[in-house]
Amino acid sequence: MMTLHDLAQNSPRPVGVECIHCIHRALFTAKELRAKRGDMRTLSEAGVYCGNCGSRQFSVERFMSWSKAHAFMRNI
Repeated sequence: MMTLHDLAQNSPRPVGVECIHCIHRALFTAKELRAKRGDMRTLSEAGVYCGNCGSRQFSVERFMSWSKAHAFMRNI
């Protein structure tokens, strides 16, 4: 499970989130989620949910570049 701490360390690179239930995808940055180092809450504990179906069950993928993140969004 990715925590806000992990996301803050990955900043400014985005993470991709894919809903387990409906396969909806989204990209997030540390700034958008107000992630801080030392914050050990998971993304779902921090209030992340699927904007399509409301589920809090999702997979998370880290990206090393914005081009990889854009490819993630195109390959639905």
